[in-house]
Amino acid sequence: MTAQPENIRTIMSTGFESFGPGKIRKRSMAPLLGQGLFTVDGEKWRHARNLLRPLFVKSKITDLTLVHKHLERILDFTIPNDDATWSGWTGPIDLKGLFERFTMDTATEAIFGRSVNSQLWATASISQGKVDGSAASMTQGFARAFDISLLGIVIRMVTGRLSFLFKRRKFSSAFNFVQRYVSLQVHHLLKDDLSQPSGIHKSFLAALMEAETLNEKQLHEYSTNLLIASRNTTAALLSFTFALLSLHPDILEKLRSEILSTFPIDQDSDRTKNRPGSSTITAEKLLQCRYLQWVLREALRLFPPIPIMAVEAKKHTVLPMGGGEDGDAPILIPKDQLVMFFPYFVHRRRDIWGDDAESFRPERWANSPPSWAYIPFAGGPRTCLGKQYALIHASYVVTRLLQTFSRIKPAHPTNDWLSAETESERSRLKDPACL
Repeated sequence: MTAQPENIRTIMSTGFESFGPGKIRKRSMAPLLGQGLFTVDGEKWRHARNLLRPLFVKSKITDLTLVHKHLERILDFTIPNDDATWSGWTGPIDLKGLFERFTMDTATEAIFGRSVNSQLWATASISQGKVDGSAASMTQGFARAFDISLLGIVIRMVTGRLSFLFKRRKFSSAFNFVQRYVSLQVHHLLKDDLSQPSGIHKSFLAALMEAETLNEKQLHEYSTNLLIASRNTTAALLSFTFALLSLHPDILEKLRSEILSTFPIDQDSDRTKNRPGSSTITAEKLLQCRYLQWVLREALRLFPPIPIMAVEAKKHTVLPMGGGEDGDAPILIPKDQLVMFFPYFVHRRRDIWGDDAESFRPERWANSPPSWAYIPFAGGPRTCLGKQYALIHASYVVTRLLQTFSRIKPAHPTNDWLSAETESERSRLKDPACL
């Protein structure tokens, strides 16, 4: 285990060829992801990455049509459409769940060309065991099954051969449910892709089919790998950003001031007074909002979407630090050794970030971070392809919500949710807030 930037640079960059995903990751993720970008190595990985790279060209990731469409549903859920008596405050809202449904909807529409519409089904009672297999029932249950599948992957990775002790039937059922839904979407696409939009609005899968002849199994595997990447990063970023802003009203006020000065509310728009217009917002302008980007970077620093990463040595190799009595000497890593490194701890090292490393202070981003001390999107050849995609979508959501709401009041007045040590604790506390 390591939290040394020098070791992380070796693993991710200078010694990249010496490390791979390893047997544990492959065994844990294969039931959901198959032979995809997160589980393959070598030439298979290079081919998959090169095939996916064109999906994230500037023209596609800067198009806000999709994120705008599903953001409107967040506003539908949180505020009255046109109510002169509205006080301006919502009731308590589970923002974590809200953002997870939002990103699930945008991700499925981007990948398949049709959304799972989990926001529309949010109030429905879904019982996975009673799903009858119809298209409507599968759509309703997919988001829940996907989350259970992710939990199953984590448990399999942590417990290894002891994973049989943990509700295997529940996770197997969820894996199968996700596979059936993805197969249904791939089947629709293969049956008739003529109904797919063209140009930048073409779905990821349709674009892949144009680039290379892929069979149904390959399309299935690309789908699940894209889904886990595009959905979870943005959902986590938004959840932590708003949780932090709710606890720091001074930062929220400063951020909102920048947003309103850059994207003034259009008083002449045809929107109701409760929903400011968004016609002036572009991806380019969002990325130029300095304080907005600082806030997002700081949220990613404190709460990286993947707090722990692991690789396996493909051959005998050496890391530059960790050996000797003081840990400053090189250390031998034998072949097949699992190596874990921790973005969460690297991002909070006081010797790197200062005595306020645990504090939420966006202004620290006026200066560039030390090399390899900030890795929310990994680094080197495996840098996340969807990095800008996630940042642009998150920037748009923050901007639209802070155009609409001036304050966020946490339902938990303390920072219990942020200090929770495990995901299960955070899931119990959720992230309710009043806007």
